[in-house]
Amino acid sequence: MKRTLSWGAFAAFAVLLPPILRWIAGQPLLPGTEAYALALLLEPFLPRSISLAIIVFLGTGLMALATAIAHQELRKSLPKWALNATLALIIFSPVVFATAYAPSQAVFALLLALALRVKDVRKAGVLFTAIFVMVVAHIVLQGVRPATQALVELGGLNAYGMFTLIAGIAGAYVLWENKARNYFLTLAILALVTLSFIYPTLMLFGTVAVAAVAGIGLVRLSRQRWVFPLVRTLTLILFFCGILFASISSLTLLANAPPSAKLASGLAELRYTLPEGKILSHDSYATWISYWAQRPAAEIPESIQPSIWYSRNIDNTTLLLEAYGVSSIVVTPQMRSGLVWTGDEQGLMFLVAHSKKFKRIESGNIVEAWAFVPESP
Repeated sequence: MKRTLSWGAFAAFAVLLPPILRWIAGQPLLPGTEAYALALLLEPFLPRSISLAIIVFLGTGLMALATAIAHQELRKSLPKWALNATLALIIFSPVVFATAYAPSQAVFALLLALALRVKDVRKAGVLFTAIFVMVVAHIVLQGVRPATQALVELGGLNAYGMFTLIAGIAGAYVLWENKARNYFLTLAILALVTLSFIYPTLMLFGTVAVAAVAGIGLVRLSRQRWVFPLVRTLTLILFFCGILFASISSLTLLANAPPSAKLASGLAELRYTLPEGKILSHDSYATWISYWAQRPAAEIPESIQPSIWYSRNIDNTTLLLEAYGVSSIVVTPQMRSGLVWTGDEQGLMFLVAHSKKFKRIESGNIVEAWAFVPESP
């Protein structure tokens, strides 16, 4: 029991590492957008600070619980050293570091851990139906992105590391050998990983499954008889180093990921100066704009956006901005340096600089803001 609790505590500490590093660096504690989007949904019921605290608690607690359940189940079939190696590999998976601000990943990890304990077919059906609904909802909400950068040498926040995936293949073979006991679990993991190459947004969940199976695979590799024991030792060292470097890389990415403190403070200042109405900015800033500037972001179809960003026709641009209820425009340095434009006076940037329909709003040095006044000459 004590060892189970210690593994849960270790998982909780790993999950909290990115927020701790961000706090030390003076950044907003949570990177990404999921936590802020959830906080906005909870806003009618709870203050934002309390919402974020609950989100962190859920992500951390659920991952700790998932680790404890996995420990209880895996210790029945693995020797102590192999169990420790497997759990350490799961905890140091890049995606685990992200569960403090993405509770959906923690919920998935918990469902996966519970799947290890399921023996009854009907209970297994209910459990995997819940996983299926979560996966489908994720596809619907997140959409589909091109299947690029699905494999990276050292792993990433939303990609499979080569070392982890190879070890995962060995682990999948072990599960398949015992498919009578792990039938639903094996099929679910294989289906998830296969679908993630078609719908790469599913790698958010797939990395949790692959990390768990990779731990089992490394145990099998270590227990196999090798003609040259030194080759086995060097191979295992190579795998563990590759996976460790992937973890360090992902931890660094999360510690430095947006939003930055400057962006958060810049958007917060606009809350008092922007006119009422919707804000036009890059889609990646929509959640943060709604959170800190407390204004809704304009939802403009991707097919229409080029006509706004790159056109110098003031009449057409005015009609589009009015049609989508835009009252102000917010531009970041990243938008000027490649995210949207590559020059100072391209498209909309030319219009805001030379048309009286746009009035510059004082916004400090981090973001640029203009009020849209369509009735001006």
